[in-house]
Amino acid sequence: MTLATITDVTVLSGGRWLPGTDVHLADGRVAALSAHGELPCRGEVLDGHGGHLTPGLVNTHTHLFQAGLRGTGEGLGLLAWLRAVGEEAAQLTPERAYAAAAAAAAEALRSGTTTLVEHMWPHPSPEVHDAVLRALRDSGVRAVLCRGVADRADPSRRWGFDPRLMQPLPEALAHTDELIAQARGSRVDIGLAVPNVRCLTPEGMGAVRAYAEERGLPVSLHLLETTTDDTTCRDHAGVGAVAYLERAGFLWERLLAVHCVELDAEGRATLARHGVGVSYNPLSNMRLGSGIAPVPEMLAAGLSVGLGVDGAASNDTQDILEALRIGAYLQRAAHRRADLLGFPEMFAMAAGGANRVLGIEENPDGGVRAGMRADLVLHRFDRDYACLPVRDPGATLLTCAGSRTVAAVLVGGEVLVRDGEHVRLPADRLAAGLARWAPAVTAPRTPLPAGGATATTTSSTSTAYALDELARESRMGGAGTETSAREIRRIDLTDFEHRKAEITEELWAAATDIGFFQLVNHGIEPATVDRAFADAAAFFALPEETKARHALKKGLNSGWESMSQVRPSVGTPDRKESYQVTRPHMAGLWPDDALPGFRERVLAFEASCRELAMRVLSCFADRLGLPEGFFAHAHDPASPQYQSTLRMLHYFAVPEDAVVPANVWRAGAHTDFDCLTLLFQRDGQGGLQVCPGKEAEAQEWTPVEPADSVITCNIGDMLMRWSDDRLPSNFHRVRSPGPDEDRSARHSIAFFAQADRDVVIEGPEGRYPPITAADYLQQRIAANFAR
Repeated sequence: MTLATITDVTVLSGGRWLPGTDVHLADGRVAALSAHGELPCRGEVLDGHGGHLTPGLVNTHTHLFQAGLRGTGEGLGLLAWLRAVGEEAAQLTPERAYAAAAAAAAEALRSGTTTLVEHMWPHPSPEVHDAVLRALRDSGVRAVLCRGVADRADPSRRWGFDPRLMQPLPEALAHTDELIAQARGSRVDIGLAVPNVRCLTPEGMGAVRAYAEERGLPVSLHLLETTTDDTTCRDHAGVGAVAYLERAGFLWERLLAVHCVELDAEGRATLARHGVGVSYNPLSNMRLGSGIAPVPEMLAAGLSVGLGVDGAASNDTQDILEALRIGAYLQRAAHRRADLLGFPEMFAMAAGGANRVLGIEENPDGGVRAGMRADLVLHRFDRDYACLPVRDPGATLLTCAGSRTVAAVLVGGEVLVRDGEHVRLPADRLAAGLARWAPAVTAPRTPLPAGGATATTTSSTSTAYALDELARESRMGGAGTETSAREIRRIDLTDFEHRKAEITEELWAAATDIGFFQLVNHGIEPATVDRAFADAAAFFALPEETKARHALKKGLNSGWESMSQVRPSVGTPDRKESYQVTRPHMAGLWPDDALPGFRERVLAFEASCRELAMRVLSCFADRLGLPEGFFAHAHDPASPQYQSTLRMLHYFAVPEDAVVPANVWRAGAHTDFDCLTLLFQRDGQGGLQVCPGKEAEAQEWTPVEPADSVITCNIGDMLMRWSDDRLPSNFHRVRSPGPDEDRSARHSIAFFAQADRDVVIEGPEGRYPPITAADYLQQRIAANFAR
């Protein structure tokens, strides 16, 4: 029998603070509470005189591997931040996972966390999950290790998970059985973790729930951290996120919904009806600018709510006492009520608000009582002048306490933290483990320059744009000559992550030379491209009156148009029709009745294009000295300000006997307005020509040969301005076929990466005055098109 006594301590029990109390421990549980000296002390004696004893706290959400990623993605919104962290997760090794998990668990214990819920990302390496389990066992903390699972992949992370981190669901569940066996007899229980509602198919949800229920496991799920869950579910499934989960049968009493920042009244009622619990993570929601979860409203709806700290890349600590304080203050500020969520409510939340859902021993009043597990925290406010005087221990704990006030932490009666130091894991060993990781993942970056991507706009950013190139464009209508002297370079993106430095140099050389280049082995599957062209052909084959019901929305760059673009270079309409997809502005523009499944496939293709464009732009960011994730942050598909566009193009066939006037072009000479254009062309459907600046006066045009397997890219005016003219945006056109050439229709698909409307464009050197992307495009379009 293991015995211990904490003597002469002020203990929180039954909602009251009891001074002069001895707490007797036996075999990992609290055996009795007595007045000081009333019962004999047995076993190890821990002097509690002057201290305050509480139950240990339960951190309902963290990602331990992120202890090696502190500071990653600072200043980025959720989706851009996820991509930044995903780049590091793809490089995660068992050694790194162990070092980070051990350090994070020790840090959590140091602030009074005795139980944590580890929400692991899916990862194809079972050894990574095994390493985290070993770290948890070595630390001694009580834990629920939720193994990551997903069965829908999407490089954009909008309607699926990072394909690099995917593992077939049956294999992941089989490995979960191995984890259960490894954890047996320890302080670690096993559960499952789902990245978000978008990462499981309905079939996958059924399999995960059946597996969890059969084994009595909890499931942790990120839900409604931002509006992305709702908007993408509506785009792809026709209903919001909560309704999508309910329809799939994925709401039950062992599901922990994490964040729920955007959970509305109907959603709260639905989750409560199914017994779902919620994890409240105030610090990461603040850090990522996600918003404020409606916690008082959740509690009023009858939801079980626990407190979470989240991972160290989005907080960036594991201090649950900080989350306790800020979690209360944030709600008071949001509701303008100083009486909201005082110590009793917040401490009950932190000590076990979601324990029922997690299958953890419940603690109804958040106090120390006989029979409970001896998971305890001894605070020494008396040794910290920043906490004195102690008028109300609960108020002091809520408003002043931190890891510095924690004198001892016990789990199962074992002292794991003494005077701020972990007993089992020496601090120098933990620091050394993270130090070995740091050089590989935290290379120094140039700070964000003044006027860089920001969501803040002011009157000073609404600057008239000097469009000197319009005068040049009006002179570009002549036929000119065709030359083969210029090379359109092809850049191989194979093994992008490991070859990024090499690829960056190749892209930079091609872009600064001619502004055009082609990508091979780019990662978008040929079948996906073929399907996109088939969808485009199906749309353009619709009757004219059907297409007209989805006509272009003026100023929103969404919908169908025909023969409407008149270039200053030629003064006649381009001989084409097009269908534009700009995510926030597509209401009423999808041909759902005529083309079932069209919307879902096109959105998925658009997301793949954006992901590829951001990879290319990340290389340019490196060369321009811009921070990691700079352009991804500026092109956020979750933002209502998003204005990147996918354009399906159909150039009309030219009758065999027709004489094409000299001023009629399939697309007259122009530059693109965006940052980067990706153009998909089909074999044999030529006509695209580029005229770099050096050849503009002589109008020497270089043909750009099409191929199914390559993507042609060009720099746009927006990136030219953003780069202080280091990256040129050059003229290009699509000529009409000659008398002896194929005159059949030509099809292409373009993706235009255009910065979000509220992003400010200003180069590192400040060559041009700042301007918002919205003002820039508005002025550019108004000046460029005759109608």
